[in-house]
Amino acid sequence: MKQTNKRNFEKLNVALVDDFLTTDGGAQKVLRVLHEMWPNAPVYTTVYNPERFTPPLDGWDIRTSFVDRLPGKNALEQQYKLFYPLAVERLDLSSYDLVISSTYAGYSKAVITPPECLHISYVQTVPRFLWGYRTSRHDRLGWLYRSVILPPLEHYWRIWDRQTSVRPDVLAANSKNIARRIRKFYRRDCEVLYPPADIDALLKLSVPKEDYFIYFGRLEKYKCIDMAIRSVFKAKQKLIIVGTGSHELYLKDLVSELHAEKYVTFLGWLSGGELRKRIAQAKGFIFPGPDEDFGLVMVEALAAGTPVIAFNMGGAAEIVEHSVTGILIDSFSQELLDRSVAEFNLSTFSMEACRDRAKFFSTDVFKKRILSLIEANL
Repeated sequence: MKQTNKRNFEKLNVALVDDFLTTDGGAQKVLRVLHEMWPNAPVYTTVYNPERFTPPLDGWDIRTSFVDRLPGKNALEQQYKLFYPLAVERLDLSSYDLVISSTYAGYSKAVITPPECLHISYVQTVPRFLWGYRTSRHDRLGWLYRSVILPPLEHYWRIWDRQTSVRPDVLAANSKNIARRIRKFYRRDCEVLYPPADIDALLKLSVPKEDYFIYFGRLEKYKCIDMAIRSVFKAKQKLIIVGTGSHELYLKDLVSELHAEKYVTFLGWLSGGELRKRIAQAKGFIFPGPDEDFGLVMVEALAAGTPVIAFNMGGAAEIVEHSVTGILIDSFSQELLDRSVAEFNLSTFSMEACRDRAKFFSTDVFKKRILSLIEANL
């Protein structure tokens, strides 16, 4: 039992920790909510690129490691990750009663906290690149670096990742899917705390449905968006793709190769009201990724009353209710995805049921559950 159990809960000196602030993705949505709960808490991280955040993190007390002050940090971003294990261990957290780390690459869970401090680590995934899961990073690396240089480094990285998994007092997984990975690779039990989905505006939308499917998110190879393109082309259905990423050019070339321009439209990156409107107007959201850690985009689609087509694995299996809020495909198969798209009938799904399911993953639910988790462990 922590010594902090006799202190006033609201007077705890709190610090937040994030692996690295170089992209503004789903993981950073969790950090934004945590900072909303503790606006005066400093945020510790290895490196920070403020120009990559929309909206900007203005007014935040962001404290970076020595890596952030190395020359050419943007050009040498991947190479400097070799220093991240040392960098997080040198962050000074000696004055805090409560540390909440949000980790998706394994670094921030490794911070060293004083004995009387409660450290809760919110694990959004185990490091995919270390434990055999597909990542966009590996797709971008050259053969020499990926096949010759990385393997011995990753061997020692895995040892460090496993060893540092014992440092937090409490591990909280963002899904049952990630909890299983934590048990497998870290040999620890953990709480399941679903991530906060910003769905209030989506829940309020009321627009007529139109005759198209949608995919929105990062355009990376491991997301398997090419399967969705092949399925809609075969079924002569329309698909709108919203997002950018390293696989974008390949996907556009595939559309040209199939002569599918009539069916597939790329809209680039949209945000705010325009994105929400497109999601709400779509008759279905196709999510073809086979091993998604969780998948907040599926929750956002449901909040807009848009049913989801996904494979029955990873986070999708916890978000989508088969035949109620979407279709869960049992096997990872192009043929089965083709069939699901071709046979999709919007009238068999309830917009109300979709939205009710999304509320289970709301920001308010997340806030209440993390406060309860903290109080239970003080």
